[in-house]
Amino acid sequence: MTILRYFLVFTWSLLTALIVLISGDSADASSCCENKGQGSKEKVEFSPGAEVTILLRAIMPEEYELAGEPSLLITLNEEKLKKLGLSASELEYIFNDKELIWDVPKDFQDNEALPEDYIEKIRKENHFLNGEGWEPAKIEFTISEEVPEPQIELPINLTIFFCSKEEGYCTRRDITRSISLQVGKSPASRKSGIVLIEIEPSSEELKFEEG
Repeated sequence: MTILRYFLVFTWSLLTALIVLISGDSADASSCCENKGQGSKEKVEFSPGAEVTILLRAIMPEEYELAGEPSLLITLNEEKLKKLGLSASELEYIFNDKELIWDVPKDFQDNEALPEDYIEKIRKENHFLNGEGWEPAKIEFTISEEVPEPQIELPINLTIFFCSKEEGYCTRRDITRSISLQVGKSPASRKSGIVLIEIEPSSEELKFEEG
């Protein structure tokens, strides 16, 4: 009887260990499959000489709203542009709230270069909101044929004009953001394209500063 008891205890322990082992393998497999593909979406590549349109869209914290006219001032540094292999038709841009607050078409795909007719889709989507002749905020760049680096990181200086919904005051803040572009000569490289940059300042960046 004692031998039988030891045999049953040993068998049960063996089965328990086997179940734990199998469960652990299953968890690893599940973790593998869930993580697969995260961050795998590649940035769209532009060819040297490409024309790139940067669309700008503002997303404000709930307690703030854009001031109206003006709402955003962007200043580009010509020397920095040349060093990065970029040129722009203007070095200073002023946008109002209507140009910056607009609805995204339903077929928008994040982190991918947008189709050539995307701006037309935006116009149709926002026609009743902003009226005839409305255009979204945008900056147009040309990438040099002799671009020095395949990865372009262009810092841009932004001045946001905004108001506090609760306290009623209006003010402005200077913040910095970066435009990132990938350049290459592969068959898939684009000669033109549209990229959306969403400007989403934090409440901390916009909070009231005494003095």
